[in-house]
Amino acid sequence: MEDLTVTVPAELRERLERLATETGRDVQDCLTEAVGDWVSAWERHLADLTAAEEVRPLLRVASKG
Repeated sequence: MEDLTVTVPAELRERLERLATETGRDVQDCLTEAVGDWVSAWERHLADLTAAEEVRPLLRVASKG
């Protein structure tokens, strides 16, 4: 793993630490999972947008007739 420094508001850090404690997890594990989920969601979203752009010209051609 590589180190990454992130600055967050104090309230967010407190919430994160509280939830990590309540769930019996390490803060780093929570952050790694959250960032991984965010990255995966955006990768899917951008792939969907690309796929939609590839389909759009076909829809225009089909609707002209």
